[in-house]
Amino acid sequence: MRLPAAAPVLALGFAFTAAAAVELPRPSPGATVSQKVGTAKVVVTYHRPAVKGRAVWGGLVPYGEVWRLGANDATTLEISEDGTIAGKELKAGTYALFAIPTRTSWTIVVNADAKQWGAYFRDPKKDVLSFEVVPAAGPHQEWLEFRLEPE
Repeated sequence: MRLPAAAPVLALGFAFTAAAAVELPRPSPGATVSQKVGTAKVVVTYHRPAVKGRAVWGGLVPYGEVWRLGANDATTLEISEDGTIAGKELKAGTYALFAIPTRTSWTIVVNADAKQWGAYFRDPKKDVLSFEVVPAAGPHQEWLEFRLEPE
């Protein structure tokens, strides 16, 4: 059908406002540290809680209990090639890292289930290796920080 030249034209305009997902800062911000070790790439992904005047060891992080080595999601370790940690073999992949601190030593645990919230649902049957470390006193560090240092 043909409209006459003088026919009014109705134009409808719609404005859509897309609600952009704004990611607000978290109290324990996310962080990643990576480095080549030999020919392999090693990546540690974690969330950085702050001390905020709290007693951390034996307080916020109880002795003798599994800790996620950070805040929020479990801290992860990704290695691009098979390697060794503390003299124990570890296949390439992504793993959750946990610690069981005591006053005199810590057990570091590598778990096959990398996608976990905290340490609440850790299945010890999925632990692929563990090893002991001895903590050493150091200067105050307000925010948790992982560093990879070559030997």
